[in-house]
Amino acid sequence: MNYKAIDKFNELEKGILEIIRAADIFTIELVQLRRGTDFAKNLIKDLLTKGKISSFVIFRDSYSQKEIEDLKREPRLRSIACQIVLASYTALEVYLVNKFKEYLSFRMKNCPQGIKEAILKMIRFRDLKEIKKNYTDFIGIHIDKFEPGHFPVDYKSNFKANTWWEGLLQIAKARNEIAHRGISETTQLILLPDSWECFDLCRRWVNLFNGNFDRYIYKNELTDYVKRCL
Repeated sequence: MNYKAIDKFNELEKGILEIIRAADIFTIELVQLRRGTDFAKNLIKDLLTKGKISSFVIFRDSYSQKEIEDLKREPRLRSIACQIVLASYTALEVYLVNKFKEYLSFRMKNCPQGIKEAILKMIRFRDLKEIKKNYTDFIGIHIDKFEPGHFPVDYKSNFKANTWWEGLLQIAKARNEIAHRGISETTQLILLPDSWECFDLCRRWVNLFNGNFDRYIYKNELTDYVKRCL
C-alpha cells in the first residue's frame, strides 16, 4: 500500500502557494491605493512572471503602522488569510493521516492485505490529538515531541507559539474556528504574514518529520530528533 504521503502534501503545498501569490498581488495593490503611488509596478511584474513572493507576504515590517490599522478593516484580506490557514491545516492533516497509513502498512508488510485494510478502516482520525494518539499507540512515535530545532516565527506576527507542536495545535484550533465561524479568535489573522507563519510552520514541520522518520521507519536510523519521540 503506497500512499506517497509527502507527494500529496507537496501537491497541496503548491496549490496554497498559488493562493498566496495571488493574495500577495492583491495586498500590494491595496497598499498602493493607500500610498497613492504605483511604487510596486515592476515588483508586480516580477511576481507575475517569476513566480516569487514579496516581503508583504512574510514581514509585517513591510507595512507602516497606519497601513496595518487600515488593513485590519479590510474583510477580503482577512478572509484570504483565513482560507490560507484552513488549507494549510488540511494539508498537514492529510499528510499525517496518509503517512500513518504508509508507516503502519510497512510495519504490517507480512500481514495479508485484507487484514491490513480491515485494521486501517477501524482507526479514526477525527482531529490532531486523535492522530497523535494513533501514532503513539500503533507506531510507537510521540509526534508531539518532534521539535526539530529552532522554532521559526516572526516575533511581530500575530501567530504566537513557543514550540512547534504548540504552533500546530493553535493552527488546528484556528482551523476549527474558521470552519465553524468564518474567523479565528485564537489566531488573529489580519495580514498575510500572520497566515504565512501558519503555512510555513506546517510545511517546515512536515518536511523535517518526513525526512527524519523515513530514515527511522525504513532504514532503522535514529536521528537525535527521532530519539526524543520514542
